[in-house]
Order: sequence, then C-alpha cells, then structure tokens
Amino acid sequence: MKKFFQSILLSLLVAPLNGQIYDPVTWEFFYEEKGRGEYEIVLKAVIEEKSHIYAMDIPEGGPIPTTVFIEESDDFALVGEVYEKGEVEDVYDEAFKMNIKWFSNQVEFRQRVRSDSPNFMVKGYVNYMSCDDTRCSPPQDKEFEITVTSAGKEDPASGRALTGGLVKFFLLSMLLGLTGVLTPCVFPMIPMTVAFFSRSSGSRTRSILSAIIFGISIVLIYTSVGLIVSLTSAGAGFANTLSTHWIPNLIFFALFLLFAASFFGAFEIMLPNKWVSNADSKVDRGGMVAAFFMGLTTVLVSFSCTGPIVGALLVEAASGDVLRPAIGMFGFGLAFALPFTVFALFPSVLNRLPKSGGWLNSVKVVLAFILLAFSMKFIATIDGVYGLNIISRDIFIAVWIVIFLLLGLYLMGKIRFSHDSELKHVGVFRLLLIVAVFS
Repeated sequence: MKKFFQSILLSLLVAPLNGQIYDPVTWEFFYEEKGRGEYEIVLKAVIEEKSHIYAMDIPEGGPIPTTVFIEESDDFALVGEVYEKGEVEDVYDEAFKMNIKWFSNQVEFRQRVRSDSPNFMVKGYVNYMSCDDTRCSPPQDKEFEITVTSAGKEDPASGRALTGGLVKFFLLSMLLGLTGVLTPCVFPMIPMTVAFFSRSSGSRTRSILSAIIFGISIVLIYTSVGLIVSLTSAGAGFANTLSTHWIPNLIFFALFLLFAASFFGAFEIMLPNKWVSNADSKVDRGGMVAAFFMGLTTVLVSFSCTGPIVGALLVEAASGDVLRPAIGMFGFGLAFALPFTVFALFPSVLNRLPKSGGWLNSVKVVLAFILLAFSMKFIATIDGVYGLNIISRDIFIAVWIVIFLLLGLYLMGKIRFSHDSELKHVGVFRLLLIVAVFS
C-alpha cells in the first residue's frame, strides 16, 4: 500500500514538469442497437503498451477499481448491471500483496438500457486509475454523453419503422402456421375435414359458408390466445423483464428444450381428452355452429404438434412489443386455417396434395433441431445481462455448428429416430435444404 501512495504522489509531482499527468488510457464512447428498444452503451478503453487499467471487481485494500456512473433519466431504464468485455488478467501485485484483476491493451465496459423513445441521451462518467511497472495515474473521472438515435424505433410522425417490424413478425408467424400444417397430426386431417364439409349439406352455398366459418373460427381461436397475452402484459416494463431477467429466460430455455424433446418424439404434449370430446360432440349437431366447433376440434386435436410451435411463438412475441402476441397468433391462425378452408372450398385440388408419409415426421424433427438451436438465445441473454462471461461467442457458435451438423446428417438419412422411415433417396428439395443447413 505504501508503494501505491508513493506512485500516486510521484505522478502528481512530476506532472507539472512534463505538462501532464500520466494517463495511458484513451476512451471511446458509443452504443450498439440490440433491437426491441434495447441498446448497449459501450465505454471502450484503449490502453498503451505495458500499462493496464484495473477491473471493476477489486479486493478491499487494493487499488481504485473502475466504476461507471450513469445519470438517471426518464428517457431510458437500465437493464442489468455494467459488465466488462475483454481479456482479464489475474496477477499477484507485490505493491498490494494480493491478486488483482486488470486489463491490458483494451477493455469495454457495457451497460444495457431500454427505451421507448426514438432519440435520447445517456450521460455519466467513468472513474478509473491505471498503472505500469513504475507509476500509477491518480484516480480520475472521464465524462461522456452518448446520443442514441434509433433507426429501428417508431418515427413519431409516421410509425413506419415499428410497423415494419410487426409486418415482418406477422409474416414469420404465417410461415410457422403453414409449417404447423405440415406436421404428422395436422396434415392427415385435411382430407377428413374436406369430407366433413362435402357431406354436411346438399347445398353448395351452405357448404361454402360452413367452410368459411370453419376457417374464421380457427383464426379467432388463435387470435384470442394472442389477445389474452397482449392484454395481460404490462407494456414495455413487462417485456423488458421477460427479455432480460434470468428467471423468465431460464424458464423459456427449459420450455424450448421441452418443445424440442416433444418434436424429437420423447413424448407428446396433449390437452385433456375431455376438452376434445366436448368440442367434438357438438360437431354432430350440424348447422353453422357445427362449423365453429369443427374448427375448435381441429385446434385441440392438432395441439400435440402445434403446441410447441405456438408456445415458442408466444415466448418470442411476449418479450417484444405489446401487440406482437396478438399479431403473431393472428398470422399463425390465418396461415393454419388457409389450407383447410381452400381445400374445403375446392375439393378437387385435394388430389394434388402429396401423400402422408415419413416426410411429415421429418418436419417435426427439423423443427426440434431449430428449437434446440434457438434455446441458446435465452442462456446467452442471461450470460450477457449479468456479465457471467460463460457463454462466449465462440461457445455459442460451436453449439450451433454441432446442432446444424447433426441436422444435416439427419436430412441425409445418417441419423434416424425410432419413428422415422428409411430414407431411400434424397430429393432435390431435401438436397437444397441439406446444403443450406451445412452452410
């Protein structure tokens, strides 16, 4: 400790002679947009050779740790705590007689913030000291002002940017709805549904009306689920908690693993049989009401395949804009109901559909691998927000490489599950998919 104060005193005494206090650190202040109204404020320290800056976690009795102070503002909210990004060195310091963590070359101090404003300013300062083998700089403050101008937030005048994000999510939801149709417990239901409407009435007009009501019912059922999630959320604060707090992210990670295991065939996620039986019993009554209950029965029966997709979609939607769950479920329901309705209106087109087979199960397994890959997002979020530095970029990419390598081998027929049929040849579409997966 004595050597430490001697170094500080010497630096202060020599400063008037050479015109400046020893300071080997050059600072850069900027931000990175993370999406969904979240940004990372970055304080980057570039350090001269043979010098170092101390870490934020320094034992008591050691040198002054680096500390970041950010002024409070109504324009944004802090998400998590400040964390370091750089190669930390844990070195025994003779001056302090203890192990001390420091950074050489460069280090970034990062703080994530969330804001609903398209433009705002983050002000504060960083308190730090630095040393080399013979001297230390005195503790000093470096002030910063970072103006955040979001390219992806809503324009107050038009709202076009935000709308564009919701449109993309809506299209993604529709794609997932069509994917849900191509699963083993949904695709074979199409001919049965068409047969129901074909024989339910002698009037072609009445049959068309029933088919339309059937499709609208499916859309309304899924949309109502999304509306419930949207209305029960608490806006930006709720979304912020879901997207950053470790508890919901850990739960979402576990859910994605559960959904993936279900699609791999470990078990089926089923709704109570009583629900399906009650809805199905009302179909026999006939009339327009029967069309609604036919739609409800279709949703309930297909849940073992669509449940994981819907669950994953709601998890993704709930951590964003408050409208996303309702819009996502509307898009999913619309795309899911469309094939049933079209084939019910035009039964002759049904003959052009491919026959059911092992390819339906392949759709589920592909979805399982994708869910497994995206489950990493939630663990990485916990790691990033709380600065654990366990899931590095290299580890994240390595896990993805393994997952998609296994998926590629599965599509080639080199990996088979107990419920898979033998792959005798690789078609053109599957080959293109294999190339995309390996890429």
